[in-house]
Amino acid sequence: RTWRRNRKVEMTNAQHPDRAQRWTLFSIGIAAMLVSLLLFASAASAARDPIASGATDLHMKKGFLRKLSNAAVTVTGIRGGVTTGNKIGLDVTEGMLDPTNVEGHIEAKGGFKLSLGNRGVPIYNLTVNTVKGSVYASVAKAHLQFATFADPIAAREGFGSNFKATKLVLTEKATRRISNKLGLKGNKRLNPGRVISNLYSSAQPKTVTILPQG
Repeated sequence: RTWRRNRKVEMTNAQHPDRAQRWTLFSIGIAAMLVSLLLFASAASAARDPIASGATDLHMKKGFLRKLSNAAVTVTGIRGGVTTGNKIGLDVTEGMLDPTNVEGHIEAKGGFKLSLGNRGVPIYNLTVNTVKGSVYASVAKAHLQFATFADPIAAREGFGSNFKATKLVLTEKATRRISNKLGLKGNKRLNPGRVISNLYSSAQPKTVTILPQG
């Protein structure tokens, strides 16, 4: 039966070449349209705006501050970074972020320094990547993955957005480099997986993307 059906289609197409050609062109057109729609939808859903201004604040946990205090380590702002109480405040001047879902990255200006006697570990050039759930930074001149965080909680703020992550966790590389540079020994060394702070970020765009609706 299948052979007969295929043979019938072949005979029909042979008898009506124009119909077969029109059907082929129609099929190609439909496929091209579907591909275009998929590409358009992908581009529309990933509209990241360039950032003009914003802020990234680290609200350090009491346990982490106690750990630093017990090791006689102090925290100070550098390169424009400001420390007030348990807060480290950094300005945001660059990055690309989709304000509808906060996917993208933001780059903070300034930093902070952990000091112990005549030893110090400057931490600066922070980049918050919400897609990877990571904060990258220069730690004592070595650029590395500084910390990780879970999916951030986002909210719109005018044309921009803000988001927060309640648990910023130090990576093994960061804890090892900080502890070695400060000369921390035994139980005074920082441990991988330690929650150091909450992360709060906000960003306003230079330009905005208009998405099609309806």
